[in-house]
Amino acid sequence: DVDELRCSQVDEDSDGTIIAKCYDKGNDVSSYLVREGMAVAFTDHSTEYIEDEDFARKNKRGLWKSTFEMPWEYRDERQDE
Repeated sequence: DVDELRCSQVDEDSDGTIIAKCYDKGNDVSSYLVREGMAVAFTDHSTEYIEDEDFARKNKRGLWKSTFEMPWEYRDERQDE
């Protein structure tokens, strides 16, 4: 139940993409997603979720159960195509 989902803009990147933080009943949604291995910490914008990612990696949660390429590396490699 996400009846209390609240988001607010915290930044904007060079492309004009809004960077926001969202909370569900006071809980940081990004922190939850990264800690469970459903997302990765995007350190270009913040170092806030590094501990959550370390926890997910150490405990082999979600994405960290296998190997994968970081999204920004994937995009960088295909940018020249």
